[in-house]
Amino acid sequence: MNSLQKKSLIVTFLLAVQYVGLLNFPPLLPIILVSILATIIFSWFYLLEVKLEKASLLAGSKFLILPLLFNYGSIFFVRANYQIYISYVLVSLVLVANFYLLVALKRVFNLEERAAIFQRNIIISLAFISIFLSIAALFRFFVSFSIRPETFFPQIFLVVAVALIFYLVSYFLAWENGINLKKFRPYNFVISLLGAEATWIGTIWTVNYPVFSSYEKAGLGGSPLPAIILTIIFYFTWGVISHKADQSLTRRVMFEYIFLCLLFLSVLVVTARWLPQI
Repeated sequence: MNSLQKKSLIVTFLLAVQYVGLLNFPPLLPIILVSILATIIFSWFYLLEVKLEKASLLAGSKFLILPLLFNYGSIFFVRANYQIYISYVLVSLVLVANFYLLVALKRVFNLEERAAIFQRNIIISLAFISIFLSIAALFRFFVSFSIRPETFFPQIFLVVAVALIFYLVSYFLAWENGINLKKFRPYNFVISLLGAEATWIGTIWTVNYPVFSSYEKAGLGGSPLPAIILTIIFYFTWGVISHKADQSLTRRVMFEYIFLCLLFLSVLVVTARWLPQI
């Protein structure tokens, strides 16, 4: 085990302590949310060796995006599961993903290393997962307030939050893939705009996937369908635009993205219970 892996393991262990604490002491959620943030910032300095200088802080700020989205999304995803043994399995998977994410982020921290295919694939894969987890958490938060007559959560906050997530993740992936960021900004805006529009439509859904009863629906069991669909939208738009940006978009590539997206959506249409079952 090299020095990078040892450092990543130390940060992952710190995260493990906090996840286990969350499972055993749910009321500590606010404290754990703050401690997760502190751990990720610590890894920023400890692992990436970001310096307390303006230029270094600005250059390294984009490396906070995925760890924050992934871990905060994972926290609420784990909390949505009511079977403790499944929660521990999920936490184990999250910790393994964190280890590889930290290693990959460090290895692409230097521009000359960002082309490593294995690390690049890890980052891209976890970026899509982070999109899903973070948006699922936002929709659960939105729906939990919407079903209570005494509370109100404006749709615009959810729409802006999703648009911002799309923009930040897309921006980081564009940098990580070596795409010219100035030329990519209009495309980045289009990606975030599509996310915002789809989110606005998705707020009319309170259906989760899968849904087995009206009680489970009210309890926010399952994953929000809009979060799944928004992840598919991001996958398609980012994939097509990134291939277009590096001039590798062909009919075959376009067909592959269309086929996979239609396949995912078909599975949802066939398997999802669109209305609560009593």
